[in-house]
Amino acid sequence: MKHLFLFLMFLLLRTTQGSTCTTFCIKSQNDLVFGRNFDFPSGYGHVIVNKRNMVKTAFIRPPENPVEWVSEYGSVTFNQIGREFPYGGMNEAGLVIEQMWLEETVYPVPDQRYGLSELQWIQYQLDNSASVAEVLANDSYEKSLAFTNGTLPGGEDEATPFTRSSLNRFATAARMVKEYKEESVIDYSFTILDSVSQGEHTRWSIVYDIAHMAIYYKTQTNPSVRNLALSQFDFTCQTPSLYTNIDANMTNGLLIFEPHSVQANLELIDLVFNQVDFLKSIPAAYREGLVNYPETTRCKK
Repeated sequence: MKHLFLFLMFLLLRTTQGSTCTTFCIKSQNDLVFGRNFDFPSGYGHVIVNKRNMVKTAFIRPPENPVEWVSEYGSVTFNQIGREFPYGGMNEAGLVIEQMWLEETVYPVPDQRYGLSELQWIQYQLDNSASVAEVLANDSYEKSLAFTNGTLPGGEDEATPFTRSSLNRFATAARMVKEYKEESVIDYSFTILDSVSQGEHTRWSIVYDIAHMAIYYKTQTNPSVRNLALSQFDFTCQTPSLYTNIDANMTNGLLIFEPHSVQANLELIDLVFNQVDFLKSIPAAYREGLVNYPETTRCKK
């Protein structure tokens, strides 16, 4: 009998009433996949290839102390806020991390410890951790749970009608994960994501095939499923970081990546920030810092 591991959280985004994101995981004897819907006001983004052995210093505001590190693993990430600040991705060790949003979370006040921002934390973990166990080794689950007032969302098994309720979407996805019958896991994962889609608010649908180190995704703008294998990339830092437009089509069965540049970062950040109301007010100097931040990283000789 197959065993299913289920991890689902549905968290309210403050930017659009009723918009949420969805994540789930299916684990069976032959499959291990992680699915994710990204619901947000803007759908533009880059798929970025990040290199191992890169020296980095956290982009963080004084008086906090920025953490420094050297990336151990290469990764492929999905970005809107610029290179090095992903919403999620998978590294060459098979670790997958995806961002969720919980408005009720309350963090402690900054102290003397070294720090980094929430999105760069995702890149930091993809750079340095090979498993969820390694990520959690840095802190306890109980301490993290305390910032959510001791609770995380739960779900139900029965089918529910379509509504904008995150609990109903949780119940739908949970039921479908449990009903998985060893069919095409990629197709079935997209069926789950389609079932909990929020229409025009769902911008990206991503399926990570962890067992085979591959990523499948589609976007609202381009609903054809595209795919890539991590094995196709050179993650050594002697070669440049690469990117492609998340809406780009495949050519002869492959996505076309090109060297990342400051100009590409500027175009991404300007387009996304100008489309999202709560990002428009971010100071120009901070936006410029995000644009140029990748230039502060370097390949370790």
